[in-house]
Amino acid sequence: MFVLIVLLTSYLCLRPRPQDKGVGNPVPGPVPWPIIGSLHLMANFTKYPFEAFTNLQKIYGSIFQMRLGSMDTVIIHSEEDKKEVLVTKGDHFDGRPDFKRFDVMFGGDRRNSLAFCDFDKLQVARRKMMRGHTFPSAGGEMWSKLDKTCKKEMTHLMAAISDRCKGGEVVLDLKALVVKASSNIFNSYFCSVARHSYEDQTHNKYCEMFDKVFWEVNNGRACDFLPWLMPAMWKPMGEIKELTEGIRKFVVTELIEEREQNRGKEDEKNMVDCLLDQVEKDKDNSEDDECTITEDIALYALEDILGGHCAVANFALRAFINIAARPALQGALRQELNETLLGAEFSLAEKSNLPLMQATFAETIRTTCTPIVPHVANRDTTIGGYKVAANTVVFINNHYSNFHTDFWKEPETYNPHRFITEGRFVKPSHFQPFSVGRRSCMGYKMIDNLIATLLANIFSKFEVQCSESMLSMPGGMLALETKPFYFTVKRLENPARRNA
Repeated sequence: MFVLIVLLTSYLCLRPRPQDKGVGNPVPGPVPWPIIGSLHLMANFTKYPFEAFTNLQKIYGSIFQMRLGSMDTVIIHSEEDKKEVLVTKGDHFDGRPDFKRFDVMFGGDRRNSLAFCDFDKLQVARRKMMRGHTFPSAGGEMWSKLDKTCKKEMTHLMAAISDRCKGGEVVLDLKALVVKASSNIFNSYFCSVARHSYEDQTHNKYCEMFDKVFWEVNNGRACDFLPWLMPAMWKPMGEIKELTEGIRKFVVTELIEEREQNRGKEDEKNMVDCLLDQVEKDKDNSEDDECTITEDIALYALEDILGGHCAVANFALRAFINIAARPALQGALRQELNETLLGAEFSLAEKSNLPLMQATFAETIRTTCTPIVPHVANRDTTIGGYKVAANTVVFINNHYSNFHTDFWKEPETYNPHRFITEGRFVKPSHFQPFSVGRRSCMGYKMIDNLIATLLANIFSKFEVQCSESMLSMPGGMLALETKPFYFTVKRLENPARRNA
């Protein structure tokens, strides 16, 4: 009898409060269980967790509510509702969920994170300061610097792969090389420091630490929705703290201190200079404590941006797999590269002339189906006329956007040509993998430019093969496991070069 009373009390306390529509109609949704809410409905979808939302949408409609553990959530699907949340009422939904894991990852306060903080005055100040560096305008000074940095690193990466291919075909862990190359580009571009050799053990350890943190960030955990489970995470969270401390040590000793020695010796200013200048300015004369950038806040912001090399490397590896396991696609891509580049060095200016390469990356993004970071209502508001209470977590179901037959023909098939119209790369308006509005991804242009650089260089110079079994990797997240990813690589004969 006591157990029944406890369960009944738990049910009454944990069931979501009705969220009324205009005249009082509640938002539909499944009836939650005690304690876990409706988490059990997510359990059977291992490749794409958000596929559970797509299935529930068939029952409850394009907007419905779910109690996930201790969290009240609303899930949206329609383009109209997405626009309302991200753009029209972007200032109503610019918060982030209070996942306790992210407090641990960012020095005890997720406000130190660029992606997982709320959109407060500090975030506005950081985005404004970094935008010119993370969103380089085509043809501008920062864009030219990025292009030059990419070309320099690709010379080293191509040489490293070629050296390993001297005996013909060779089995290579491409993930290790691509992670190091991507890190070098980020460090050189944002900090203006010298690149590190692929044999540099200090830099290699830094890359390994970031890879492990990136894996943890990308994985959903039960404690995100059932925070009372956090004590059970003491060991992995302890390891994460050690990793983030190791990353901080590298950033300070290998990047910040080196850059400080060379500040003022050149005209250009990089992101590190801007952050350090702001720290000094706020230290002497802070106009508003709520947006003061301290040295600690600046370092977390820098580390957050530098960690973007993990996103580049993981996206690149997923694209490599999709291309390497499909010889016909690889042949068509190489033909496009050869006919466009004519053996010349790839430049970012050529990206728009390579529609199949752009489409291949877009199709990789679509089929990977990385979730958009959830939003949180910062006030009592509405979506599509339905009342949404403050602190409600809003999930944008991009599985529906990426796989529904209303948007795509044969969505389960990997087909880059769906993004090509009359010989041009065209991205549909409903395909917004990096989100839009004030909480759009700060690094998506960096990702797009570096992926183009890697694909163009690798597949114009090498034939790459992998097992088809690699295509079965889980989707619904970007990160790949923290282990080697082996490909069979063969050097191609040099294509004809452009006439001088």
